[in-house]
Amino acid sequence: RMVGALMRLAILVAILLVRVAHAEPPTFAIDLRAKEALADKVATPLEEAFRKLGSAKTAEYRSKGTKKDRVAASTDDCPNARTAECAVVIGTKLGVDFIFAGWVERKNTKFLLELDMFSVHSGKRVRSIRDYAPPNVDPKKWALSVFTRIVDTSTGSLQISSNAQRATVFVDGQRVTELYQGRALVTGLVLGRHAIELRAAGYKTYVDEVVVDGTTPINVLLQP
Repeated sequence: RMVGALMRLAILVAILLVRVAHAEPPTFAIDLRAKEALADKVATPLEEAFRKLGSAKTAEYRSKGTKKDRVAASTDDCPNARTAECAVVIGTKLGVDFIFAGWVERKNTKFLLELDMFSVHSGKRVRSIRDYAPPNVDPKKWALSVFTRIVDTSTGSLQISSNAQRATVFVDGQRVTELYQGRALVTGLVLGRHAIELRAAGYKTYVDEVVVDGTTPINVLLQP
């Protein structure tokens, strides 16, 4: 009986391993826009490079749909997928698990990419990234670098201390937490550069960039 039970257990484990091995990778759609005409020459090939990365046989995330499909999935209320609500609307129409949505703009002598990763199923932004590239950047190489980082499960945190007791904390343009007794902890951040903003009653809004490389402490001095 013991031998029979062990054999049945071994067969069950083998079946589960086969199912895991053949599990379909999660799917995604990309919605990348340019904030001005100058950035469009980078945004368009960068968006296509993301799709090609997701079409590789070894891709951990599979791209689904074309740019034409994404445009057709947009609505008057959701012309793009830059918010969690619209990412769900557009992502559901496209039948994908995740939406990568962002902007490319020219910042002085460089291009700036702001990219969010939304879960269509949970309706939440799960990761975000902010990255700079030179004007002669290769869109394929830039896409590979950003894609690798944003899907990486390795994350860091931001330990914020401030002279203001209460404040609303925004990271990469979205509200993430509240400052309480002059302190806040933001976890689950993609390693790299992020935009941070603090808004507190009676103080000027604080805006800056910070590089998260693990557990990163910052001290924010708000001006009355």
